[in-house]
Amino acid sequence: MILPFFKKIQNTPRGYRIANTVFFFLSGFGYSSWVSRIPHIQAQLHLSEAEFGAVLFAFPIGLMLTMPFTGKLLNKYSSRYIMLLGAVMFNVALSLPGLASICLAVGNYTFIFWSFS
Repeated sequence: MILPFFKKIQNTPRGYRIANTVFFFLSGFGYSSWVSRIPHIQAQLHLSEAEFGAVLFAFPIGLMLTMPFTGKLLNKYSSRYIMLLGAVMFNVALSLPGLASICLAVGNYTFIFWSFS
């Protein structure tokens, strides 16, 4: 299981560096998966560039609306567990836009996707 691995990381600068490296690697790997599928999703939904740009606007909206909740979670729980949960949920949410069959669903999924980033 991955949780015992994170419990073994010591609260030292080296441990923090390892944890950040793992987190950003997972996030970058997941994001590159999403970016490589953008043309396919746009073609699948028959969207113009302007329409797809409007759908992608859900990204910053999701980020801005979930920031207050993230702050409250960080006050209540350890950042170690919030980062782990965010990384897992971020990569799970990446699969949702590719499964969408209508434009509104892609907008909702991208909102969810960026809420976990």
